Amino acid sequence: MQPKEVETCTSYDQALLETLAPEYLPALTERQKWKKEARNVCEGDLVLVVNENSPRGCWLLERALRALPGDDGRVRAAEVRTKTGTYTRPVVKLCLLESAK
Repeated sequence: MQPKEVETCTSYDQALLETLAPEYLPALTERQKWKKEARNVCEGDLVLVVNENSPRGCWLLERALRALPGDDGRVRAAEVRTKTGTYTRPVVKLCLLESAK
């Protein structure tokens, strides 16, 4: 890519992020207070890893490797693969973006 094309792509990305972050991302973490059943995180799902120390537009996009159920059979945590390694995160800190199934 030429420098001008890179600059144009970067400005489009920035404009999309400025629109997406305040409008769409908060809707992903909406709490329903257990009023309806939600799909569990499964192996291969694409998730956003919520981090309170970062702005919403900087949350990491990761792949779930394994679901870790609690004593009651519900998935309480998931193992996610990142660029730097594999980590276990609670499902309340994950936003499901795309199902692997």
